[in-house]
Amino acid sequence: MWRIWRVENSNKAHHIDSMGSNQRRSHLQKVIRIVVESGLLYTITAFISFTTFVTGSNGVYVITDAVSGVIILGS
Repeated sequence: MWRIWRVENSNKAHHIDSMGSNQRRSHLQKVIRIVVESGLLYTITAFISFTTFVTGSNGVYVITDAVSGVIILGS
């Protein structure tokens, strides 16, 4: 993330805009957003899985299947 963000800021400093307009998001900003959203989705499902496991709920089986689906979608 840090490297992508640094490249994005470097492009802005040198007035390099791949989209041609300052109002639109650049390609790198879209990449950053996707990576952050994917990481957040995985973290939330892993936390819910951990919580259901610790509480001894049978819902852990459902959540575990959801986590494996999130991993597949993120690949």
